[in-house]
Amino acid sequence: MIIKTKVFVMKNNYHRRLVAEREWAFNLINKGYDTKQKLSEGIEEGRNFEIDKLIKHFNYVSFERLIEKAKDFKGQEIKYGMVGNSESFKEVTSMMSKILDKDCVVLITGETGTGKNMIAEGIHFHGNRCKKPFVELPVTSYIKNCDILYADLSGTRKGAYTGAENRDGKIKMADGGTLFTNQVNSLPLDAQDGLLGFFDGNGVNMFGTAAPLDVDVRHIVSANEDLEVLTNKGKFRRDLYHRLNTVEIKVPPLKERKEDIPLLVKYFLRMYNEKYIKKGHGPFEISDSDIDKLADYPWPGNVRELKSVIEKGVIFGKIETPKYNIEIPTGDFQISPDDFSELGISLTKFIEETEKSLIENTVRQTNNLTDAAKLLKIPKRSLRYMINKYEIEK
Repeated sequence: MIIKTKVFVMKNNYHRRLVAEREWAFNLINKGYDTKQKLSEGIEEGRNFEIDKLIKHFNYVSFERLIEKAKDFKGQEIKYGMVGNSESFKEVTSMMSKILDKDCVVLITGETGTGKNMIAEGIHFHGNRCKKPFVELPVTSYIKNCDILYADLSGTRKGAYTGAENRDGKIKMADGGTLFTNQVNSLPLDAQDGLLGFFDGNGVNMFGTAAPLDVDVRHIVSANEDLEVLTNKGKFRRDLYHRLNTVEIKVPPLKERKEDIPLLVKYFLRMYNEKYIKKGHGPFEISDSDIDKLADYPWPGNVRELKSVIEKGVIFGKIETPKYNIEIPTGDFQISPDDFSELGISLTKFIEETEKSLIENTVRQTNNLTDAAKLLKIPKRSLRYMINKYEIEK
């Protein structure tokens, strides 16, 4: 039997090493290698198995420990370094599988904290460019100074402008690999022009040179807002949007994949127990009731927020479910008759729409009628009546 395994490990990065270890162990046990003897037999049968390379990366842990770790995750889906069993999770990983070795532009959209970076890394480190650089261009770093974006992207040559030195840009650093343009939606409209030719495949000219750079780069782009909506509002270039939207992976928020929360909790719990709990001390554990509370929370910060909560819980020995943070307007509300004239609705209609919007947002964020009623300071029975009245989905 021939076993082929791709390993992606970035040295000096604890989480990525752990992710690679988990995924490898999980794949082994799913192939039936759940004992050291079976693993040895598999190695003898399949000479293409990169066992020497794997041992070099994982020499700090025994085969037995790897298999034990994998057994803890049996029945879960660990793919591309991510954990989940929900249908929406599988849709994302299925899309990733189809484009791993394709050089098309990939647009990853989703709320902040949903794991867009991990998806970008998963595509790169499992694809045919995995041995080449993965370089990130954090667009948010250029919001207040967009002038230096192009220089950092293309690089500079000494004398191109006052103080310029010979320096390779991000595009050159990523040659042969992947350039991950993170949160492209945060770039102001007037600063988007320079990126159009860049994504059109026409290349970029280094400051101080006339000829375009000769580079081979795969582009992955992320956005934490819907680019189509921004485009229709005139806040994002339509031609740039169409260039980026070759393949779009939409990452669901955590509240839409609640069945994955217990799996993620256990995954992060093991990870931080190994990182923080000293040898000789028992691991920090979470009760089923605490897991249920975590599963009921809407997680506006998504997986990143959940990960932070578990890390804090392991450090301090106590899990604290975050409180709902919904701002309900108070105080004087001033509006003139002219405003109603512009809106084209009556005062009654305006009040109804405002009430419906507030109830809808509160119910969606709490995902719990009891908590929503408490926040709105109304009886639960009244809340049910208004939900039915306005036909709000629970």
